[in-house]
Amino acid sequence: MKRLLGTSLLIRLVNDTGVQIFFPFLAVIAAGTGFTLTQMGILLTIRSLLGLSSPIFGNIADNIGFRKLMALGLTLSAIASISFTFVRESFGAAIVVIVISGMGLALFTPLLQAYVSAQLPWDKRSRGMGILEYAWALSGIIGLAAAGWLIDAFDWRMPFWIIGGILFVGAFVFINMPEMPRAEVKVTTPRANFFDLGPNARSAWTVITCKFLMMFAALQIYIAHGAWLGAEYGLTATQLGQVALMLGIADIIGSGIVSLLGDRMGKRNSMIYGMALCGIALILLPIIGVRLVPALVILFIVRNLFEFSIVSNLSLASEQVPDQRGKMMTLVAAMSTGGTAVAGITGPWLYQNYGVGALVIPSAVAVFLAFFLYLLVVNERAEHI
Repeated sequence: MKRLLGTSLLIRLVNDTGVQIFFPFLAVIAAGTGFTLTQMGILLTIRSLLGLSSPIFGNIADNIGFRKLMALGLTLSAIASISFTFVRESFGAAIVVIVISGMGLALFTPLLQAYVSAQLPWDKRSRGMGILEYAWALSGIIGLAAAGWLIDAFDWRMPFWIIGGILFVGAFVFINMPEMPRAEVKVTTPRANFFDLGPNARSAWTVITCKFLMMFAALQIYIAHGAWLGAEYGLTATQLGQVALMLGIADIIGSGIVSLLGDRMGKRNSMIYGMALCGIALILLPIIGVRLVPALVILFIVRNLFEFSIVSNLSLASEQVPDQRGKMMTLVAAMSTGGTAVAGITGPWLYQNYGVGALVIPSAVAVFLAFFLYLLVVNERAEHI
């Protein structure tokens, strides 16, 4: 189990670095490819929306196994990472490459979460999933720092080549891993249709819906916080980079708390407490954030609570439909994409027109709605048949 978690954490860290590399280095990559920032934004939107296709792959994985599809996802991401460095001034070719990248991401990350969770005992599920989710935060700190050094030392293409090479190796590693336990599937009653999640469907669909609400609420704040801090307090790009590092630390602490306390608290209780505290922190954001230091402190707390809740949601989701774990985890991932896409539209518009106070209102409403849904509808786990 230690080898599984260690290997999964390392490969996902590299994969997540490939996802995040566009955020701080967008202008550099745009100059290297000859595309405008608007064109780069279109490419990233296409990549994100392809995450909505992940439930299709989850359903296939439940029937044929996970290793081949995870290896295929890593292979597609590796091909896309290397190929992207050769698409200069050919936007059509860039779209093809970014579609390949999006398909690779839709295949790998949610299936990895399903694969790892299936091999973790229930009483250690939060611990293992919390450790796995360190990858996103670490890629934002270690991975992007390494990418920046490589860009300065060589050029913008070098990190893409290295990421692609490591992901090719990762594909070979995952194809040779043990298959996910299939004992539960052998006694499963066939489902009537794709959307039938079995006896625990009401709870399962609520968990999926709450992931949409959480990502919508979180991304509204994540997307607009830089503009807010820059406009209100005059922070420079370098200072905003330091804020990003601080928020990355908040992510690591949030995942760490889940790995330490999530199993003891209970997965459902973790979500209930996390959502309640997060909603309160969101309400306090415009009240406390009238000066720079208090604003940074409350942002840190909000980010930490969101990460704690999002990782707790993954642990809880992993046992809602144990015989369709691939489909369940990919549906959760698709709703995450949906919430992110909606927030990408509403967050900047609300802040630009009405300020940070108006930005917080829909986020807090979404969080408290998720809180009541978890309190009243969601079960800790499905009963094994």
